[in-house]
Amino acid sequence: MESVTATAGGKTEAACFPCCRPWPSRSGLAHPCFTCARSRRSSTPGRPRRVDTYAQWLGRQAALRNGDTRESQRQRIRAEAPDIPLTTPESLEAILIGVKTDHARLLGGVRAVVIDEVHAFAGGDRGWHLLAVLERLERVTGGPIQRVGLSATVGDPAELLHWLQGAGAGSRSGQVVGPGVAPAGQRPMPLSVGCPQRSAGASARGC
Repeated sequence: MESVTATAGGKTEAACFPCCRPWPSRSGLAHPCFTCARSRRSSTPGRPRRVDTYAQWLGRQAALRNGDTRESQRQRIRAEAPDIPLTTPESLEAILIGVKTDHARLLGGVRAVVIDEVHAFAGGDRGWHLLAVLERLERVTGGPIQRVGLSATVGDPAELLHWLQGAGAGSRSGQVVGPGVAPAGQRPMPLSVGCPQRSAGASARGC
């Protein structure tokens, strides 16, 4: 799935809240785990704190793991296996090849990957690297995982969605979600904003 919404339009919230719900795992147990793949330098440094706040509201835990994470914090992440690891493609690969990590315990329950600012990855070397890491991650999870791309800057959403599907393009289902974008087979629903009618003597300074 690809979410195309204006900056500060609630993309992070739209992705986080559904993914924080309990997911049926392949072992029959509920494990609400997903990974947020971020760029090296996020345009919103406070986003990890926001995601952790949302997770705590729902009884979950989030943790940031990137190249700047101290070894003590990395050890804590490996020990506690947070529900929502926030990371970069490079750090995710480091986790997958790390000999200190119990991959099945830390990442085996992942059911979705949220890719923030997905347009910054598409078409470049880091983008192809990201797709390769996702394929490797699916070997750990034992099956396909949902891919959710978030962006406010997309020229051709359909083309970007096709790219995000990776090796499953053509067989993996996908959908673009955003203002004015209707589900397949349906017409877009127009959005209008109106003011309630006022009495003749009322002052109309705005809605």
